[in-house]
Amino acid sequence: MTITTHNLPNLDTNSDNDLIAFTTEILKETEGFIPFIYADSKGIPTLGHGVALVVKGVNGDWVVRPDNELNDIFDEVGHQLDAADFALLGKAVNALNGTIDPQTGQVPSNPFNEHTVTGLES
Repeated sequence: MTITTHNLPNLDTNSDNDLIAFTTEILKETEGFIPFIYADSKGIPTLGHGVALVVKGVNGDWVVRPDNELNDIFDEVGHQLDAADFALLGKAVNALNGTIDPQTGQVPSNPFNEHTVTGLES
């Protein structure tokens, strides 16, 4: 195993943009690029350079990333999110949070553990 070190640039501590850009570059180097949604080792829907599409919200529950962040992520793979994509992300959030579906009385399965979203392959 090779350990790679990175020198931190002079980041503007008042700007999240610098940190996000730096982190994105590290992810691109280490994660590789996968042009479809897949479940990572924890069942988190992930796309591209290992970017999680759902994140922990302020209350500790899983939530879908804000629309503007998702659109930026999907722009990179040339895909526009549609209602079906949002529905699958919502199901994944419910599964990760252990939310019981009132219609079935059960916690839904994470759809990304079962298949990937089609139409994102380049």
